Amino acid sequence: MEDRRQGKAPGNPEKGKTPEGWDAFVSHSSADDDLATRLEQELQGMGLNIWVDHSDLRRRGLLLSALQEALLRCGHLVLLWSQAAEQSRYVTAEWNFAWNREISILPCRLDQTLLPLGLAGYLYCDFRRDFKAGFSQLKEALREG
Repeated sequence: MEDRRQGKAPGNPEKGKTPEGWDAFVSHSSADDDLATRLEQELQGMGLNIWVDHSDLRRRGLLLSALQEALLRCGHLVLLWSQAAEQSRYVTAEWNFAWNREISILPCRLDQTLLPLGLAGYLYCDFRRDFKAGFSQLKEALREG
């Protein structure tokens, strides 16, 4: 991880997966769906339970209730941050919801887009140059958290 502060919202550093929940919720723009799918497969290969919206809930009426339920039942929000994510109102809503509910947020920078102001001091996984290095950082953060 880059040298920034630990990627957790204040107040509940020990929050983890509920018995019927997910280890991580992957928040991403549809433009970054290929990377989200790759991360999902790699993390599931490690035995983690991962929630990713591949069913296009964002375009259907299930959006708010399904996404909120998934977020409330996850141990971490893995935020795939890119220019497309910065422009997505859904990605913004997801990380803000996680922040307000004190769910651990693990930002993953995919390009040169700066993290949003509320997350600017967070540790982040750096996927900008190399998937393997970024994934190694993410695995470490998930193990720690």
